[in-house]
Order: sequence, then C-alpha cells, then structure tokens
Amino acid sequence: MTSFRFAVLGLLVAAPATAQVSAPIATVDIPASTIQPTETDLARSYQDKARADPDNAQAWTACAAAATKRSASPGEADDYAVQMAKVLKLIVPDPSRSPCEDAITPALWAAAGGARSMARPAPAPVLVPPAETEHIRLREEAAKADAEERARVTEFNRQAAERAKADTDKIVADKQAAARAREDYETAQTQYATDKARSDAARAAQAEYERQMREYRAKYGTPN
Repeated sequence: MTSFRFAVLGLLVAAPATAQVSAPIATVDIPASTIQPTETDLARSYQDKARADPDNAQAWTACAAAATKRSASPGEADDYAVQMAKVLKLIVPDPSRSPCEDAITPALWAAAGGARSMARPAPAPVLVPPAETEHIRLREEAAKADAEERARVTEFNRQAAERAKADTDKIVADKQAAARAREDYETAQTQYATDKARSDAARAAQAEYERQMREYRAKYGTPN
C-alpha cells in the first residue's frame, strides 16, 4: 500500500463568512495489546480510513501524516503532531480528545491549546508534495507494468502449453499410424507368403502330373 508523506499542512486562521462543520467522526479507541503497531503501520491504517471514509478524509489524513512523521523524523515528530492537532481541532466534532491517540497522544493534543469556536471554517485541503505525487505515480505505473508483464508471461506459457500438447498429440497419432501401417504390412507379407506357397504347390503338382504323363506316353504311347 502506498505511504503518504506530508511536508506541509497549512493551518486555517481566518474564518470565512459562512462556517462549514464537517460531519462527525468517531474517536479511535486503541485496544490494549502486547504487540504494538509501528508508526508505518499506523500511517497505513489511517490512509485506509481516509479512503474508506471520504467525508472525514482530511482528519484521517492528518492522523496518517503525524504517524508518518514519527517514523521518518522522530526528532521533529512531537512538534509536527502538535501542528496536526491544531488542524484537527478545527475539523473534529469533539476537539477535547484526539481522534487518533496512537498517532497524536493526549499530551500532544493538550499542547495544541484549547479548541476554538464550534463554528469552525472549512479546513484547508491536505496537500501532497509534488515529489510524493510523482513517487506515487511511478509506483502505480510500475505496478501496472508488472501486472502487464505477468499477464504476458501467463499468456505465453498458455500458448506454449497448447503447442506442446498439440505436438505431443501429433507424435502419438503418428506412432499409432506407423503401428497400423506395420501391422498392415506384416499381414500383407503373411498373405503373400501363403499365396506364394499355394502357387508353388500348384505349379509343383502340375509339373509332377506332366512328368507322369510323359512317362506314360513314352511307355504306352499316346492313348486314342
């Protein structure tokens, strides 16, 4: 999953004439666990929330930014979390509590100061730096190219398997045809030998008959 990096998230200081209040979002309760997620895991989880809950995407994106900053630059993470808390207090319906205490702790939330009027201006959009946008685009293109290459290899293997099967079937058919031809040849040879033996026997019997007739004529003369 693509990680978001946020270099700057502006704070709104001037309220417009008409205030806009975002739809309420639930605060995030973190269950006790012996296995604590990393900041990178937290950032991904809040990125997923931003995609799944577009009405509150800006709030979840701010939480993801705070978690990402803690992973990338721990020394600057607390100050950055306070900045995110100030933005979030203009967005969330309950500014008394951080909606993501695993990314922005209660202490850092308190350090951001008191909540402003509930009639809050529309939050500033969370901007993704151009470099990160280009990085995301390149990753998406690489993933697309990888999927296309996998599809090409799969199709090549399928065609190769079909050709191999066709070649194998032809070899088997040719062997079967050769076996039938050999059987036909052997049968013809056997029949030829049988016919030849009969023919030779008939010629021998004819020759013997003619010999006996010659002897008879020589001894008794030609019969009337």
